[in-house]
Amino acid sequence: MRYFIGFLVTFGLIVLIIVLLIGGGGKKPINPTAKPLSLVDYANASSAAQIIIDGPVVADQNHKTLKINVNKDETTLTIYNGYEQNVVNTYNFSNNTTGYAIFLQSIQRAGFTLHDTKIGYDERGFCPNGERYIFEFINDGTDLRRSWSTTCGTAIGSAKGQISVILTLFKAQVPDFTKLTGSTQLY
Repeated sequence: MRYFIGFLVTFGLIVLIIVLLIGGGGKKPINPTAKPLSLVDYANASSAAQIIIDGPVVADQNHKTLKINVNKDETTLTIYNGYEQNVVNTYNFSNNTTGYAIFLQSIQRAGFTLHDTKIGYDERGFCPNGERYIFEFINDGTDLRRSWSTTCGTAIGSAKGQISVILTLFKAQVPDFTKLTGSTQLY
């Protein structure tokens, strides 16, 4: 009987040691949530907020893409033709740090940084008869945030902010946006 109790105690200790080694011995600490991206913290940095408006899937010679890039020094509107993005026109407008900071706060409040991480980052092929909007925030050449949406419905894409407000804010950074982009039929 002594041997049997000794066997059970030894067996129990071995099982306990295995459980502690594999299971970590208790509750695992909760991973701290990452600090939300605060765009205004980058107003004085080498950062840029940009939107790419990619047109419907059509023949290469008819395909149009717009890119609005906003940073502390300038806003740039670039119009591309074709899927290989041949530059048609580039328009530059001066900007300043104060204006950029206010712009960043505005797109932040409209949800520019909100995105669904379960949805992939590749927007290609979605909404082929409509437009795809790609939202990016870049600092020192590194993408800090990238999300996308389409004109085919609010449930399509990883962007979860107020898309129409964000689009309006970007377009408002380009004087005469409608006039400059009229030939593209992308609005």
